[in-house]
Amino acid sequence: MNRLIPAIVLLLGCLAPAAPGAGPASTVRAGGDAASTDTEARARIDFLRTEIARHDDLYYRKAAPEISDEAYDRLKRELAALERRFPDAAAAAGGGAPAGETVGDDRVPEARFAPWRHRAPMPGLEKAYDEATLRRFLGRVAGVAGEHALACTVEPKIDGVAISLVYENGRLVRAATRGNGLIGDDVTANVLAIPGIPPVLRSGDGEAPPARVEVRGEICITPGDFAELNRQRIAAGLAPHASPRNLAAGSIKLRDPAEVARRRLTLVCYGIGAMEPAPVVETQSALLARLGVWGLPVIGHWQLALTPDEILAAVRRLGQARTRGELPWPTDGVVVKVDAFAVRTLLGATGFAPRWAIACKFGTTRVETRLRAITLQIGRTGVLTPVAELEPVAVGGATIARATLHNADEIARLDLRVGDTVVLERAGDVIPRIVEVVPEARPEKTVPYLFPDTCPFSGDRLERVAGEAAWRCPSSACPGRLRQRIAWYAGKPCMDIPGLGAARIDRLVASGRVASPADLYRLTAADLGSGKSAEKLLLAIAASKRRPLDRLVLALSIPQVGPAAARALVERFDTLDALISASPAALASANGVGDSSAAAIHSWLHDPVNRALMDDLRQLGVGP
Repeated sequence: MNRLIPAIVLLLGCLAPAAPGAGPASTVRAGGDAASTDTEARARIDFLRTEIARHDDLYYRKAAPEISDEAYDRLKRELAALERRFPDAAAAAGGGAPAGETVGDDRVPEARFAPWRHRAPMPGLEKAYDEATLRRFLGRVAGVAGEHALACTVEPKIDGVAISLVYENGRLVRAATRGNGLIGDDVTANVLAIPGIPPVLRSGDGEAPPARVEVRGEICITPGDFAELNRQRIAAGLAPHASPRNLAAGSIKLRDPAEVARRRLTLVCYGIGAMEPAPVVETQSALLARLGVWGLPVIGHWQLALTPDEILAAVRRLGQARTRGELPWPTDGVVVKVDAFAVRTLLGATGFAPRWAIACKFGTTRVETRLRAITLQIGRTGVLTPVAELEPVAVGGATIARATLHNADEIARLDLRVGDTVVLERAGDVIPRIVEVVPEARPEKTVPYLFPDTCPFSGDRLERVAGEAAWRCPSSACPGRLRQRIAWYAGKPCMDIPGLGAARIDRLVASGRVASPADLYRLTAADLGSGKSAEKLLLAIAASKRRPLDRLVLALSIPQVGPAAARALVERFDTLDALISASPAALASANGVGDSSAAAIHSWLHDPVNRALMDDLRQLGVGP
């Protein structure tokens, strides 16, 4: 049993019609009535301003949104309606900025990046979640410009991080994030590390690039690269990135440009800010062509439409292309822009957004399905992760049969029980997750799920570090954990031992021949059987002794050490002895290694079992 929940699936193949009687700014709250007095309105305004500010911080600064764009915009609309209806209460309320005075701020508070003031602001966009809102927008445009001037470009809305590139006399001299729309963070060094961003613009049509131009675009990561990076993180025992946008936002603010270069980021350009001399092109469609002539990576799959019906059809086509996986970037909607710059000037802008553009947002896809079982996976560091085994269901263009439940706390928060009907959500390109249980569909005699207190693989009692949500198996001899450790150690990012697959690892662990990574170097032909595959494996194991130190550090399964941290540690401490001797404070001085990670690394390096492993590897000749 599974079904799509149609009421909240918007623009995935077509625009949803507006609900009968729905207005653009309802003041009715979920679970309550509209505010009816100044006192109630002031309290609600105070709450909404505080809550919106919190979500702005989560989205723009921490790249960790808790709610969908649609839910966020409902909060903003409710706040705006209350401020209009109760102006005295709005003036007296606190909690944050009024609805129209903030568009978010992605600047990091630690001032790690120098501020940069944009010559032309980088505003937000008005949003449409249904066909009626888009038609009202087109009606306003037609009323100002006349029907003959309604031509609009319909472009994919890239789900990334807005960026402004400043070119002077054709050379890239500055790159800054959107910030608060007026002042952003200077991330020039990081942007220069991203492949495909031209440091020098090309001349075209016999014309040199302008003396100065702000090129506007999005830094993002393609769905394919995002999936590959997540596969690597999962193999490393790390939590996967939640969404392409989160990854792009976090990557562009890294301290190390070399690590930025490894994150597979890309640039997509779609417009300009200030330009000197003034642009000679007169339309958006001509501007996109000019950006391409300059050698910039330009947004594709855009269409020029001339009537409301053509525009709506183009929006639907892009939504369908996204659903079929035909767009090469992560997208969360479609942007409709008036094509003629002269008409844009007539339309003007509000303090928040231009009146000549609107974002038609892809809504949240939700489906219902049945929870068949809860199983446990163990990682190489001993962390047990609960997994929901689901009745297969199609969501967001993929068939989902399993979903991570993260930890025991998440199961308890949702009160998940085997047999429950659950709601699975996918917003944009976010990894599908269970967001709630359908209580009225709960079968009789279901029982709450009890997280085990012993490891299902070793029988050892589980442990939980204070302040952490994860339960861990503490036994380094745990067969489930050992299998994962050996597979990780032999994997391509680490010691790269081809021929040591899952089935062979299972046999070696089950037979007792391999109880630690060091035992790999004690294997003989008799342990592996006869044949060329055994000979090749022995040669591959011998060759792995000469891998670089950062790959050995990564292979050791040290908590909170992924590829970037391993490289940073080896750059700071060039021998294994130096790494072992380092204090927590010294470890934290490595690029990208924080205090909590340093404490975990120091604890692991000084555990007697781990020290014995490192000594064993050294005696067997492993390491540079």
